[in-house]
Amino acid sequence: MSAWELFFSGGPLMWPILFCSVTAFAIIIIKFRQLRFMRRANERLLSAVSENIKHNRIKEALEICEASSAPAATILKAGILKFDRNRQEVKETMENAARYEIPRLESCLPLLSAVFQLAPLLGMLGTVAGMIYCFHAVHLRAVALEPFYPAELYAGIWQALVCTAAGIGTAVPAFLAYNYFVSAVNDQVLEMEKAADNLVELLFG
Repeated sequence: MSAWELFFSGGPLMWPILFCSVTAFAIIIIKFRQLRFMRRANERLLSAVSENIKHNRIKEALEICEASSAPAATILKAGILKFDRNRQEVKETMENAARYEIPRLESCLPLLSAVFQLAPLLGMLGTVAGMIYCFHAVHLRAVALEPFYPAELYAGIWQALVCTAAGIGTAVPAFLAYNYFVSAVNDQVLEMEKAADNLVELLFG
């Protein structure tokens, strides 16, 4: 029996489990590349903005923020635009900008969370449905006084259990990836907070 035949021996609910698996894999690839790009973009942005602010080149620093796609760009731009205001107002402006930027970092994570919660439930549902079908078939044979062989029941049981195994196999990597990305997002948020504090220090000393 090939791997695909083994996989789909678990019944019709293997299709939504396969969909969950493909979705999780796609999110993991996209999110990993996105966070890696954002991390590098932030590093380049912070270095360039700090250098210009130190030399009082406010216009150049603002242009760098406008040209950058880094998550911190919007936050720093908001602070730089208020450079002639007081320290507290600049900080509050950047905090407000951060509230709109954080959801961008967290994009796709709710869907990944839904996948690792849904996949094992689908697997258990498929197994329960398979077991019901097996024992119903046994019951019908008993009522009809037809011979029944235990090997037939065993075959039905292991096929039903394939569904649970597939669900758990999909959920585990999705769960691990979700926790990794949550940690990575938290690190990015912390870096943006540090960047905002650093900008305030550069502007006001």
